[in-house]
Amino acid sequence: MLDHRPEIDRGRVHEAEAGQGLMRGSDQMWTSLPVLMETIATSLESNQPLNDYTPVVDEEQRRYWDFIPLRSDRTLHRS
Repeated sequence: MLDHRPEIDRGRVHEAEAGQGLMRGSDQMWTSLPVLMETIATSLESNQPLNDYTPVVDEEQRRYWDFIPLRSDRTLHRS
């Protein structure tokens, strides 16, 4: 959601969920819509993760964001 209120967060992008309502994103990418779009475009062009989401193309050539925790967040299991 793009904040249009005449307050300090005007122009900032917020996350919205039915149960929790508006949430102010802590990452710098949420500061404005142009910054968010640039961050998404860079992730798509470089095929690099955006936070814990990686751009993926499925077998039908559809793009989606796959949740893949960063390596430092993964727990290693050995058998």
